[in-house]
Amino acid sequence: MVDIILINDNLEDVTGEFAMKINDKCVGCGQCAAICKNDAIQVWGKAKITQNCTNCKICSYYCPLNAIEVT
Repeated sequence: MVDIILINDNLEDVTGEFAMKINDKCVGCGQCAAICKNDAIQVWGKAKITQNCTNCKICSYYCPLNAIEVT
């Protein structure tokens, strides 16, 4: 299991191997939160990734505005 930390709208593992970021395209539609099986996305105006994230990246595929970047 990867240790994760929440930094504003970004989720990074402690080794720095990847990052997930909610960009400015997010309009808070909630589709990412609805598809997340881990309840790892909360929507307050725009989406926020929580520490429940398991890095499956499914949310990034379902976002209609490509507002979730995986780097």
